Amino acid sequence: NYPQGAMFMQAGDNAFAGVDWGVIASATGMTICMDGVLAGGCTPSCAAKCAGESDGCSGTCGNPCNPLTQTCSVGICTTHYKCSGASCVANVTGAYTTSNCNNMCTGGADCNNGIVETGETCDGTNLSGQTCVGLGFSGGNLACSADCFSFDTSGCTSSMNNIYVDNNAPAGGDGSITNPYDTINAGLNVAQAGYTVNIRGDTAGAGRIYNGGDNSGAAVNFVMAGTAGNVITLKNYPGEKVIVQTSSTINFDMDYNVIDGIIFDHLEGSSRFIIWTGDVVTLKNSVVKNGSYIGIEIRGGRNPIILNNEIYSFIFPTGDGHCTSTDATVAGPIIGLRLLNNTIHDCTGDGIQLYAPSAGLDDSVSSREILIEGNIFYNTDATNAIRGENAIDMKEGGDIIIRNNVMYNYPANKIIVSQKGHWNVTIEGNIFHDGKQGIEFRAESGRSSRNITILRNVFYNISNISSGYALKFDGAFDVKVYQNTIDNSRHWSIRTENGGITNGEIKNNLISDSDTVSISGTFSGVSVSNNGWFNSVCTGLCDAGTDTTANPLFVDALNHNYHLQATSPMIDKGVDVGLGYSGSAPDLGAYEYSEGVGTCASQGGIICAGGEACDIAYIPASDSSTCCPAGGN
Repeated sequence: NYPQGAMFMQAGDNAFAGVDWGVIASATGMTICMDGVLAGGCTPSCAAKCAGESDGCSGTCGNPCNPLTQTCSVGICTTHYKCSGASCVANVTGAYTTSNCNNMCTGGADCNNGIVETGETCDGTNLSGQTCVGLGFSGGNLACSADCFSFDTSGCTSSMNNIYVDNNAPAGGDGSITNPYDTINAGLNVAQAGYTVNIRGDTAGAGRIYNGGDNSGAAVNFVMAGTAGNVITLKNYPGEKVIVQTSSTINFDMDYNVIDGIIFDHLEGSSRFIIWTGDVVTLKNSVVKNGSYIGIEIRGGRNPIILNNEIYSFIFPTGDGHCTSTDATVAGPIIGLRLLNNTIHDCTGDGIQLYAPSAGLDDSVSSREILIEGNIFYNTDATNAIRGENAIDMKEGGDIIIRNNVMYNYPANKIIVSQKGHWNVTIEGNIFHDGKQGIEFRAESGRSSRNITILRNVFYNISNISSGYALKFDGAFDVKVYQNTIDNSRHWSIRTENGGITNGEIKNNLISDSDTVSISGTFSGVSVSNNGWFNSVCTGLCDAGTDTTANPLFVDALNHNYHLQATSPMIDKGVDVGLGYSGSAPDLGAYEYSEGVGTCASQGGIICAGGEACDIAYIPASDSSTCCPAGGN
């Protein structure tokens, strides 16, 4: 059935091994097709003579089809095409496309069916989730190539502002994605305003280790400043994990720099790990760990942002190993610090210390306009917990908001301490538990604190039987203590001494199963009313509006859900202090009833009323379905 005068052979016919069929074809005038390819090279002019022949396509283009069956070991041979190396070449014009033939030559996949199959990078509009940005461009529209083997980046916008680093690459690269620098510092040395330095890492395991900024243990060096709207970013390549290990100090001393998605390991180094003096510098989505002194020390600058990081294990053998610290005496002032949504734990000093010397500072070289929100501070290691100091140690500063944090397991000290003088401090919506003492405002070095608001916090298991307390004041002016819940506080629930409180209000608080109150020293101009005391002693803070007998009917006090049940006698028993409320008057304690029943609890592991897990700490009852869906979330 083959054309007369044609001869067909298959590879593997050992009897013909070594025969130059092109010479024979030329000498005899015969058309000889070997493995579907005309001996001596099949050209379009041979099409008529090769008509009807099956092509020699296969998974590797080296193991041909049987021309009698027209089948391959992987796919079906595409008529009118033949393999040529790793691709197909047309012998005649046919109904099949070259891209289809190419895919069959490399594994039997079918290009342009919208399914990314073995051997394909993409297929039609199916880009396997990749984007121009993911490939290192600044934006644009990514497409798939006609043969499905690669991406078409012609629609992507310029990647000239992206620099790439890969410590597996040889030295001498140019910083492009295909020829990257081999050290982090090489990339930072050329980065200008608006540039991003992308560090290649590993997609599996703990991450790719970089030995410092130069692959020899030196510090990472930030040498150029960005500008407003054109920051310099140092980040991990998307989807890849990067670990920078160095016992050297890293300086964040250039303005408008962003550090994103990097694990920094200090290798138990004894120096301060990160020293921060630049303006508008952001550290986010990163890990800072494993030193013998201070993890991050901010010495000056405006608007430093520490966002969504884990900072832990700074263990000073003979003293304070702080996770984070400020020291405005070096290059202050420090203005606009934002410490947001971080997990800070297991340091032998403070979670964060706002440092000042014994003599104190004037306001011109201070830490101020500080927001500490959404963080978790804790100790888990028994040794660190015993040696550790405070979650927050405020030695000086003003205009400070501490809001919606969780702080626990500080058995050797206060959870928050304020000393050496502060002004305009709000502590709101936090959860404090399992500490020796809760919050103390203490005058020191001749400086007192003023304009203090402590609002809607929860304290429980503050349980040192000889010196514990939820709240203590010694030298504080203009103090407002509103709508807090205190449960199981030993030795005192609230204490004043020496300088005590001058001018203030203590209202709408709910104290349960706690020991006595201690009021000594100055207690002048303080209005006390409408507090609830259950199984607790209110001596010194009792008033006509005090309820000392009624069970508050918490939703689940055993599991630290301190929302009120619908029948709680604490509902509408408060007095208006200008904060807003449901019903005829504020409820006592941290949670208004309408914000509690059927909603997520914001403590004790965060549970819903039905017992299912929830990751939203505070939500109105009207939205409880999104917080506590059937079956959990």
